[in-house]
Amino acid sequence: NNCTKLFDLDLRKLSYIIKISEFVICYEGLFNHIASCFNKKNFLIHTGFLPLSFSHYPNNIVIENNANMSCFPCYKFDCKDHNKSINENLSEEFVIKKINDNI
Repeated sequence: NNCTKLFDLDLRKLSYIIKISEFVICYEGLFNHIASCFNKKNFLIHTGFLPLSFSHYPNNIVIENNANMSCFPCYKFDCKDHNKSINENLSEEFVIKKINDNI
């Protein structure tokens, strides 16, 4: 709800939107790095694909629940154990509560 999906932006427009946003919610990756360039509050949903040190910045509010994952960090694009663990440990309710607690 209350979101606009823009899938065809070039990097410059994407960076500008992140810069003027109140905050960002994303996984490890490009959006996280751009948000950090602008010191933008970023709710980083850490899936455990990579160690947190690969994408950790001071502006991040890390949302994770990787302690119970048998394959953390996973490093695999198609790991059935990891996908199952994410669904069990990072529910929508868990993520939304963490965001609401930190807005």
